Amino acid sequence: MASCVARAGLAARLVVVVALVVALVLVSAGCGDDASESAETCGDASAVAATGWALSTIDCAESQDTGYRNGEPFAITVVTVDGEKVERETANAYYTMAQAADRDGIQLSINSGFRTMAEQERLYACYVNCNCNDCNLAAEPGFSNHQSGHALDLNTAASGVLGWLNARGAEFGFERTVPSEDWHWEWWGGGPGGGPCGVEYAGKSLGISGQSYPIVSRGPVTVAVGETVTGWVKLQNVGRGTWKSGVVWLAPIPRDQASPFASPSWQSATRIATPAADVAPGEVGEFALDLTGKDEGESMLSLGWVAENETWFADGPRGGGPADGYFAVAVQVVAAADMPDAAMPDADPPDAAVSDAGAADAAAPSTPTPARDAGSTTAPREERDAGPDPITCSR
Repeated sequence: MASCVARAGLAARLVVVVALVVALVLVSAGCGDDASESAETCGDASAVAATGWALSTIDCAESQDTGYRNGEPFAITVVTVDGEKVERETANAYYTMAQAADRDGIQLSINSGFRTMAEQERLYACYVNCNCNDCNLAAEPGFSNHQSGHALDLNTAASGVLGWLNARGAEFGFERTVPSEDWHWEWWGGGPGGGPCGVEYAGKSLGISGQSYPIVSRGPVTVAVGETVTGWVKLQNVGRGTWKSGVVWLAPIPRDQASPFASPSWQSATRIATPAADVAPGEVGEFALDLTGKDEGESMLSLGWVAENETWFADGPRGGGPADGYFAVAVQVVAAADMPDAAMPDADPPDAAVSDAGAADAAAPSTPTPARDAGSTTAPREERDAGPDPITCSR
């Protein structure tokens, strides 16, 4: 474990646990199009494989293509989510929604996104000639909403996904537009904003390997009154801007309220740590996370990131996440006399071990996601010419 006690003699007495779990969930779903092709399906359902943590598969590298809406072409900027091309702002909205679902214990993933004209022509030819793709219905090329980049086929066959989308999808601007296709959801604006693509300040979790503490299920951090436990978290810069040392800070949530766990190493009771050096896009920043016990009792320390005098990472349009409180630590403060004799867990996950220096690669704003196993459910999928993709359906 990568935590240590500031005061000599108490190193073996601390239990340090961060609220971070990366769940591996087997998910699959049907893929469709829009109202004009409600019977369209996607290839061999058995080929749908596990997508680990959906949020880790977003790639904000942009490419340009030609989209279509009602037969009219337009220039479209797409990024990649779960291996599928998606219109950039739709991807941001989906990412924000996926974060919220993840906090509720629901794993979202995309099975089909943007389709090029060539891809839609193939599906339409299969339908007209009835010689491929099981002769499934397909929209005329130029008229499928998948060609707009705003239509997504989601993994609604996975446990809890459809119910969650029906209950909360509209909060994020997503609407189910085809009654016969529960997997087909579209975004044309709305929602809280945010998302990492095309924004200045955004961070991505590195999972368990990006923090010095083991998982929350092993109990809270136990620290004696007046003592300090030291650790760190890491975050990858997936925005456009460089994180300047002294400008970007790890901070306690609620915002700008003094934390009861402030340590001498903190900049202030409302600012925890800044990276030692500037963090360029694509690089990983490390943030020290030391906790000092003050008042006896157990509570949660929620965390967020802020670019001072510019924006909080959770706030659009300049911020793209993580959301406030996406990373949290459970802390129990006890009297020194009540500290357990052997508080350390027996076996930490190998990739959660702390560096010898006690300050590993910093703050991966990891998602405090409870471990879960949604099982694997299947639904019809579109056929790919080159065989089904192990993660997503054909476009």
